[in-house]
Amino acid sequence: VNTIKQADAFTVPSRWVAQAFAYGMLKAPTVIHHGIDLADWENTYKPLNYVLWNKARVDAVSDSADVIKLAALMPNTHFVSTFGVPATNFRIIGRQPYQKHKQAIQQAGVYLATARETFGIGTLEALASGVPVAGWDYGGQSEIIIPGETGYLAPYGDYKVLSECVAKCFDERKRMSANCVADARARWGWQDKIEQYAN
Repeated sequence: VNTIKQADAFTVPSRWVAQAFAYGMLKAPTVIHHGIDLADWENTYKPLNYVLWNKARVDAVSDSADVIKLAALMPNTHFVSTFGVPATNFRIIGRQPYQKHKQAIQQAGVYLATARETFGIGTLEALASGVPVAGWDYGGQSEIIIPGETGYLAPYGDYKVLSECVAKCFDERKRMSANCVADARARWGWQDKIEQYAN
Protein backbone atom coordinates (compact mmCIF):
# COMPACT_ATOMS: atom_id res chain seq x y z
CA VAL A 1 0.00 0.00 0.00
CA ASN A 2 2.83 2.41 0.85
CA THR A 3 4.50 1.70 -2.49
CA ILE A 4 1.26 2.32 -4.37
CA LYS A 5 0.67 5.58 -2.48
CA GLN A 6 4.10 6.87 -3.52
CA ALA A 7 3.99 5.68 -7.13
CA ASP A 8 3.46 8.04 -10.08
CA ALA A 9 1.28 5.34 -11.63
CA PHE A 10 0.29 1.77 -10.91
CA THR A 11 -1.29 -0.84 -13.12
CA VAL A 12 -3.33 -4.00 -12.68
CA PRO A 13 -4.18 -6.70 -15.28
CA SER A 14 -7.99 -6.65 -14.98
CA ARG A 15 -10.97 -4.56 -13.88
CA TRP A 16 -11.66 -7.19 -11.22
CA VAL A 17 -8.23 -6.60 -9.64
CA ALA A 18 -8.70 -2.84 -10.01
CA GLN A 19 -11.86 -3.02 -7.92
CA ALA A 20 -10.05 -4.96 -5.21
CA PHE A 21 -7.20 -2.43 -5.07
CA ALA A 22 -9.39 0.64 -5.28
CA TYR A 23 -11.65 -0.49 -2.45
CA GLY A 24 -10.85 1.71 0.51
CA MET A 25 -8.06 3.59 -1.30
CA LEU A 26 -8.04 7.07 -2.79
CA LYS A 27 -5.93 6.13 -5.79
CA ALA A 28 -7.42 4.12 -8.65
CA PRO A 29 -5.16 1.86 -10.73
CA THR A 30 -4.86 1.83 -14.51
CA VAL A 31 -6.06 -1.42 -16.07
CA ILE A 32 -3.71 -2.83 -18.69
CA HIS A 33 -4.55 -6.37 -19.69
CA HIS A 34 -1.81 -8.89 -20.31
CA GLY A 35 -1.05 -10.28 -23.75
CA ILE A 36 0.81 -13.18 -25.32
CA ASP A 37 3.22 -13.67 -28.21
CA LEU A 38 0.67 -14.76 -30.79
CA ALA A 39 3.22 -16.25 -33.22
CA ASP A 40 4.20 -18.78 -30.52
CA TRP A 41 0.65 -20.12 -30.43
CA GLU A 42 -0.13 -20.82 -34.09
CA ASN A 43 -1.72 -24.25 -33.90
CA THR A 44 -1.08 -27.05 -36.40
CA TYR A 45 -2.39 -29.91 -34.25
CA LYS A 46 -5.65 -31.70 -34.92
CA PRO A 47 -7.97 -31.20 -31.91
CA LEU A 48 -8.62 -34.18 -29.69
CA ASN A 49 -11.79 -34.88 -27.78
CA TYR A 50 -10.79 -33.89 -24.24
CA VAL A 51 -11.38 -31.07 -21.76
CA LEU A 52 -8.12 -29.68 -20.34
CA TRP A 53 -7.56 -28.24 -16.85
CA ASN A 54 -3.87 -27.32 -16.56
CA LYS A 55 -2.77 -25.39 -13.53
CA ALA A 56 0.91 -25.54 -12.44
CA ARG A 57 0.02 -26.14 -8.79
CA VAL A 58 -2.91 -26.80 -6.47
CA ASP A 59 -3.76 -24.13 -3.90
CA ALA A 60 -6.73 -22.08 -2.69
CA VAL A 61 -7.05 -20.42 -6.11
CA SER A 62 -5.99 -23.27 -8.41
CA ASP A 63 -8.25 -25.92 -6.89
CA SER A 64 -8.67 -29.14 -8.85
CA ALA A 65 -11.88 -29.93 -6.91
CA ASP A 66 -13.90 -28.16 -9.61
CA VAL A 67 -12.61 -30.28 -12.49
CA ILE A 68 -12.93 -33.48 -10.40
CA LYS A 69 -16.57 -32.67 -9.65
CA LEU A 70 -17.30 -31.73 -13.27
CA ALA A 71 -15.71 -34.93 -14.62
CA ALA A 72 -17.88 -36.99 -12.26
CA LEU A 73 -20.93 -35.15 -13.59
CA MET A 74 -19.93 -35.84 -17.22
CA PRO A 75 -18.91 -39.54 -17.31
CA ASN A 76 -19.01 -39.69 -21.12
CA THR A 77 -16.61 -36.75 -21.55
CA HIS A 78 -12.85 -37.25 -21.37
CA PHE A 79 -10.89 -34.92 -19.06
CA VAL A 80 -7.14 -34.33 -18.89
CA SER A 81 -5.67 -32.51 -15.89
CA THR A 82 -2.33 -31.68 -14.37
CA PHE A 83 -3.68 -32.52 -10.90
CA GLY A 84 -6.64 -34.31 -9.40
CA VAL A 85 -7.85 -37.83 -8.72
CA PRO A 86 -7.76 -40.20 -11.71
CA ALA A 87 -10.98 -41.84 -12.85
CA THR A 88 -12.25 -43.71 -15.90
CA ASN A 89 -12.76 -40.45 -17.82
CA PHE A 90 -10.12 -38.43 -15.95
CA ARG A 91 -6.40 -38.67 -16.84
CA ILE A 92 -3.70 -36.97 -14.74
CA ILE A 93 -0.59 -35.79 -16.61
CA GLY A 94 1.14 -33.84 -13.82
CA ARG A 95 2.97 -30.54 -14.12
CA GLN A 96 4.38 -30.31 -17.64
CA PRO A 97 7.47 -28.71 -19.21
CA TYR A 98 6.60 -25.78 -21.48
CA GLN A 99 6.50 -27.60 -24.85
CA LYS A 100 4.33 -30.43 -23.50
CA HIS A 101 2.09 -27.92 -21.72
CA LYS A 102 1.72 -26.08 -25.01
CA GLN A 103 0.86 -29.24 -26.93
CA ALA A 104 -1.71 -30.25 -24.29
CA ILE A 105 -3.47 -26.91 -24.77
CA GLN A 106 -3.30 -26.95 -28.56
CA GLN A 107 -4.74 -30.47 -28.83
CA ALA A 108 -7.56 -29.85 -26.33
CA GLY A 109 -11.14 -29.88 -27.49
CA VAL A 110 -12.15 -27.43 -24.73
CA TYR A 111 -10.09 -25.48 -22.19
CA LEU A 112 -11.55 -25.39 -18.66
CA ALA A 113 -11.01 -22.16 -16.68
CA THR A 114 -12.23 -22.55 -13.10
CA ALA A 115 -9.53 -20.68 -11.14
CA ARG A 116 -10.37 -17.15 -10.00
CA GLU A 117 -7.52 -15.64 -11.99
CA THR A 118 -6.29 -12.08 -11.65
CA PHE A 119 -6.22 -12.27 -15.45
CA GLY A 120 -5.71 -15.61 -17.24
CA ILE A 121 -2.68 -16.19 -19.47
CA GLY A 122 -3.71 -19.83 -19.95
CA THR A 123 -7.06 -18.62 -21.25
CA LEU A 124 -5.27 -16.44 -23.83
CA GLU A 125 -3.06 -19.36 -24.84
CA ALA A 126 -6.17 -21.45 -25.46
CA LEU A 127 -7.83 -18.72 -27.52
CA ALA A 128 -4.72 -18.15 -29.63
CA SER A 129 -4.63 -21.92 -30.25
CA GLY A 130 -8.25 -21.91 -31.39
CA VAL A 131 -9.51 -23.76 -28.31
CA PRO A 132 -12.85 -22.53 -26.91
CA VAL A 133 -13.05 -21.92 -23.17
CA ALA A 134 -15.65 -23.03 -20.62
CA GLY A 135 -15.42 -21.82 -17.05
CA TRP A 136 -16.77 -19.83 -14.16
CA ASP A 137 -17.99 -16.30 -14.81
CA TYR A 138 -15.64 -14.51 -12.44
CA GLY A 139 -12.13 -13.12 -12.16
CA GLY A 140 -10.18 -12.39 -15.31
CA GLN A 141 -12.04 -14.79 -17.61
CA SER A 142 -15.17 -12.63 -17.34
CA GLU A 143 -13.20 -9.91 -19.14
CA ILE A 144 -11.62 -12.23 -21.70
CA ILE A 145 -14.31 -14.64 -22.91
CA ILE A 146 -16.99 -13.41 -25.30
CA PRO A 147 -20.00 -15.61 -24.42
CA GLY A 148 -21.25 -17.63 -27.37
CA GLU A 149 -18.30 -16.53 -29.50
CA THR A 150 -15.08 -17.69 -27.82
CA GLY A 151 -16.56 -19.78 -25.02
CA TYR A 152 -19.26 -20.06 -22.38
CA LEU A 153 -19.15 -19.10 -18.70
CA ALA A 154 -21.35 -20.41 -15.89
CA PRO A 155 -22.36 -18.79 -12.60
CA TYR A 156 -19.87 -19.87 -9.94
CA GLY A 157 -20.81 -23.17 -8.32
CA ASP A 158 -23.46 -24.18 -10.87
CA TYR A 159 -21.89 -27.39 -12.17
CA LYS A 160 -24.92 -28.30 -14.26
CA VAL A 161 -24.62 -25.06 -16.23
CA LEU A 162 -20.84 -25.51 -16.42
CA SER A 163 -21.34 -28.97 -17.94
CA GLU A 164 -23.71 -27.40 -20.47
CA CYS A 165 -21.03 -24.80 -21.28
CA VAL A 166 -18.53 -27.58 -22.00
CA ALA A 167 -21.05 -29.42 -24.19
CA LYS A 168 -21.85 -26.26 -26.16
CA CYS A 169 -18.15 -25.58 -26.72
CA PHE A 170 -17.78 -29.07 -28.21
CA ASP A 171 -20.97 -28.74 -30.30
CA GLU A 172 -19.94 -25.35 -31.71
CA ARG A 173 -16.21 -25.95 -31.75
CA LYS A 174 -15.48 -25.35 -35.44
CA ARG A 175 -17.15 -21.92 -35.46
CA MET A 176 -15.83 -20.96 -32.05
CA SER A 177 -12.28 -22.06 -32.88
CA ALA A 178 -12.11 -19.55 -35.73
CA ASN A 179 -13.57 -16.87 -33.42
CA CYS A 180 -10.97 -17.64 -30.74
CA VAL A 181 -8.05 -17.16 -33.13
CA ALA A 182 -9.55 -13.96 -34.56
CA ASP A 183 -10.18 -12.57 -31.07
CA ALA A 184 -6.64 -13.41 -29.92
CA ARG A 185 -5.22 -11.58 -32.94
CA ALA A 186 -7.50 -8.59 -32.46
CA ARG A 187 -7.21 -8.13 -28.69
CA TRP A 188 -4.53 -10.20 -26.99
CA GLY A 189 -1.13 -9.45 -28.52
CA TRP A 190 1.49 -7.47 -26.61
CA GLN A 191 2.10 -4.48 -28.90
CA ASP A 192 -0.81 -2.28 -27.80
CA LYS A 193 -0.33 -3.32 -24.15
CA ILE A 194 3.31 -2.18 -24.21
CA GLU A 195 2.18 1.09 -25.78
CA GLN A 196 -0.20 1.57 -22.85
CA TYR A 197 2.64 0.90 -20.40
CA ALA A 198 4.88 3.37 -22.24
CA ASN A 199 2.16 6.05 -22.13
